[in-house]
Amino acid sequence: MENNKVISGVIDFFKSDFWNELMRNWTRSDAEFIEFLVETSVDHTALENLLIRYLTVSGYNVSALGNAIVGKNCYVKIYTKEHAPLNLVWTYNEETILRPIENNPFWFKFRNETEVYLKSFNFSDFDSNINEINDFFESERWEWEVSKLNDPDMKHFHMFVESALNPAELANIFVSKIKDQGYKIESPITLIAGGGGDPESMWICIAPHNAVTLEVAVKYNPNTILKGMKLTKKEEDYGGLGWTGTQIQEFIKNYDFNKLSESDIENIIKQLPKIQ
Repeated sequence: MENNKVISGVIDFFKSDFWNELMRNWTRSDAEFIEFLVETSVDHTALENLLIRYLTVSGYNVSALGNAIVGKNCYVKIYTKEHAPLNLVWTYNEETILRPIENNPFWFKFRNETEVYLKSFNFSDFDSNINEINDFFESERWEWEVSKLNDPDMKHFHMFVESALNPAELANIFVSKIKDQGYKIESPITLIAGGGGDPESMWICIAPHNAVTLEVAVKYNPNTILKGMKLTKKEEDYGGLGWTGTQIQEFIKNYDFNKLSESDIENIIKQLPKIQ
């Protein structure tokens, strides 16, 4: 496809009502998780760079970047210091430049859903169970999860646990233990009620600065204080083993992308209004 046509198509996307609606929701103070799904023939790395550059020029501080693959979908997970995670999910379509998928192109989570979830269960007291909580963080399972966090090829992973504890309280100790590994966390810690499509799960979004990003998937279990879930094949494939940069590169090399140079990206951004 002609380069000028690709550039024009990308500009049209970022000036569209769809993008404006997306940004209105992402910048809400009560947003917990913002995801949008597109079809595209634009190069994966160029899309990443364009989004990061556009957010930066608009005054936002990008602190971490994650990637994942689910089926034919590739995820670009952007974390800033200011707002909830912003997830771009793309599917390759050689016949289009960049456009929303036809059905359900948004997936938004807001704090009211978190609050409803937290009122739905009779959580165990945190402080009186601190010994069992500490047992988890001294276990081989925790060491295995940390090994993914420390893997230089890892891009993103899901840590599956079950617990009778309030996930909002658990979030604090997971953040503390990750910081103990030497990581800095600058982006907001947000909670996804019903993460993974499970109404009894709450997912904790954690993005160490310039490092591996993760979600702790907490499945409510009134009979367990805190332990790692035994992973099924489904959970292994859905982030339990994580996604590596090697996997991402193997995935994207299957497609004949339209490329965008750094100068193309700068040209596009100059023609776009800043994100408010």
